[in-house]
Amino acid sequence: MAASERAIGSLSRRQLLLASLTVGALAGASPLIAGATAAARPLAPLLGGTPTQFGADRTLADAAVSPSALKWVVLAPQTLANWTLTQDTADGNRFTLTPKKLGSLSGTPKRVLVLYTKPLSSFDDTLTAILGVLTDKQVPVTVTLLNFEQKDNLLKAGLAYGEAQKFDLLAPMGSEATQSVHDAYQGGALPTLSLFTKDPVLQGYLKDFNTGSGTNLAYCTNAVPIEEQMTYLRELKADVRNIAVLYSDTSRSTLEAQVTPLKALATQQGINVLDVVVHSDTNPAPEFNVAVPQAITAMAASDPGLQRSVFWATGTTAVINSIDLLSQLCGTVPMLSVYPELVKEGPGSAILSVGVANVNLGLLDTNYMLDILYNGKKPATMQAGVVSPPDLAISFMKSRQIGLEIPFSFFENAGYVYDHNGKVVRSNGQTVAGA
Repeated sequence: MAASERAIGSLSRRQLLLASLTVGALAGASPLIAGATAAARPLAPLLGGTPTQFGADRTLADAAVSPSALKWVVLAPQTLANWTLTQDTADGNRFTLTPKKLGSLSGTPKRVLVLYTKPLSSFDDTLTAILGVLTDKQVPVTVTLLNFEQKDNLLKAGLAYGEAQKFDLLAPMGSEATQSVHDAYQGGALPTLSLFTKDPVLQGYLKDFNTGSGTNLAYCTNAVPIEEQMTYLRELKADVRNIAVLYSDTSRSTLEAQVTPLKALATQQGINVLDVVVHSDTNPAPEFNVAVPQAITAMAASDPGLQRSVFWATGTTAVINSIDLLSQLCGTVPMLSVYPELVKEGPGSAILSVGVANVNLGLLDTNYMLDILYNGKKPATMQAGVVSPPDLAISFMKSRQIGLEIPFSFFENAGYVYDHNGKVVRSNGQTVAGA
């Protein structure tokens, strides 16, 4: 799909920044959400537990637990400063985050149930951004996190819990969670917003980026069209001959939204694509240790100096969690990424990313979330949420290590820049203090 097709439903990084900093119509005093003030209340009615689960006279603050109890999400310091964490179930698969100032916030309290399948740093960053905006806007929104572990029975139970407790919004986090909820809950009673999915059109959820789903489901995406990705690659290496794609075959969304379209476009342009595929998300290192050197050998057969070859890091868990190892294994062959977070401080980094930063996706998510909760928007009519133009991230440390020149236009437009020593000097478009 062309970038212009997607732009209609997109928000720029500047718009996202302004939305996150400006209280505007969503402030606590707004007539849109004017109403009863939420006060401290017994835990059980809020979370749907039995009166004896924590004690009928216990309040949210009394039931607070250490963040270490939450094994599958890492909470940022700023989150812990502003939110109270409570554990809802003995199995550790459901927790609730409540604003510490809930009792003083004006407006109608709302509750969001965020559905997870697994831990991932990208999800942590996105959640941090969402919670940060909710804090800044001072809206009385309580966020419950539920991990259904990619198990159908746990998902069914989680959806039933959401309906029984009359949550105001369901929000799957990640492509796998979105796929599961799309398959199991399309047409369900509760409005649903995907916070993080790779490409709702290529994954078959939407007809196009300009049309709503017609169902209870809406989508925000971190996708950047493969045509746009290839344009940047051609500017970096005009005569590229080989692309070795790093991914796990356990991720259906990666295959549908990244690997398959990349192969199709590369084939049209006469570029050879090699699969560097692993089967384990939890322990991919042994497979990568074998597959990456094999790919380098294969690319060298048609490109002896490896000057026309690149690695392409997709957004699978196996790749995200192995970026330090992959940076070593790729050697002098540049590794490009679809996630800006894979370009980072130090040597364990991709050299360049063209994608959507998790923080910007989180800001977009929150705009959509608040539109549904307080502004009367219906998921059925909401276009896919897209951040445009993409976020560029560059590691000049990696470019110097492998002797690859970065076009100046990339540097001008990059939101994230790491210098020749691997230190961040620009983050989300802003110069880092002391850099």
